[in-house]
Amino acid sequence: MGSIKPNALEEIEISPGPVAYNSPVKTVTVTYDSFKGIIDIHWKKTESTYLMQITVPSATTARVIIPKHDRPYTNLKVHDLIIADFTSSDGHYFLISGINSLELQSDGSIFMRVQPGKYDFFASTV
Repeated sequence: MGSIKPNALEEIEISPGPVAYNSPVKTVTVTYDSFKGIIDIHWKKTESTYLMQITVPSATTARVIIPKHDRPYTNLKVHDLIIADFTSSDGHYFLISGINSLELQSDGSIFMRVQPGKYDFFASTV
């Protein structure tokens, strides 16, 4: 449920699978002690939001995928700062330190490449 995919030679991937709103699973916490360092993920899904808190160890970078929600995301915050407005036709994205790329995927998920560090992602559908 946490979907931490470590890779010894390249960046790690953090990509929890999508969870339907009516699923009994609403939150997951996973810690993995990789040879690159501790990888942490905690996610929580509500009717209109998806919160994901992660730790990427200092010796690597990560591909991070916030899974699609039951409804389309309207924005994405990192540490309480809105970095993406998905309601705009030209997709206003504001990359902050540590986030190398950000893209709303055609399936409704959000894809990012991030540097080592701790991140609090908050995606909203309202």
